[in-house]
Amino acid sequence: MILTWILAVFSFYQIFKFLKIGKTGEYEIMEAQVLAVKGKHYPGRMYQIVVQDKDGSRIRIRIQKEKNLMVGKTYRFYFGKVERVEGKAAKIGELMYEVFYGAEEIPQEER
Repeated sequence: MILTWILAVFSFYQIFKFLKIGKTGEYEIMEAQVLAVKGKHYPGRMYQIVVQDKDGSRIRIRIQKEKNLMVGKTYRFYFGKVERVEGKAAKIGELMYEVFYGAEEIPQEER
């Protein structure tokens, strides 16, 4: 019973946190097509995807393995806002976001 209460409190906390993020606009959106998925079957909690945005820039993103993304499909990615730091990561086109909120597939007719 205690575990149920702990899970309920945590769930409500997550819901209110996402509502606050949506209301304050503290997120970034990126629409991109998945070109490759790397490391999905390796041990660990994260894997890497390579995406291409509408401008043609290829970007590598590390996300949690619970998120199933398919190569060739276009998604709308939601991230927590972070400051951009110039340097090596910017040169190789790699985005390391502190918080990945999720992704939704963009239907063919919306593209």
